[in-house]
Amino acid sequence: MHYYQFNIADYRKDTVHLTRIEHSIYRDLIDWYYLEETPIPTETQVVMRRLRLGCETEATALKNVLRSEEHTSELQSPMASR
Repeated sequence: MHYYQFNIADYRKDTVHLTRIEHSIYRDLIDWYYLEETPIPTETQVVMRRLRLGCETEATALKNVLRSEEHTSELQSPMASR
């Protein structure tokens, strides 16, 4: 899928607590999910490599985003079930 509807107001309401780097990572994960149409892997190293994350700060931010059930439950389910 190369296009998806994005509601800016809903996104901001649901992600206001994210740090700047967590926001960037989360948006990259959303894009990855819709582009590939497959669940995001749960292995942190695979995701870090794909998103080009390298430093400890980025690794911590990724773990925070992946731990957040409200943000990642949809990204870790097959698109066909949506």
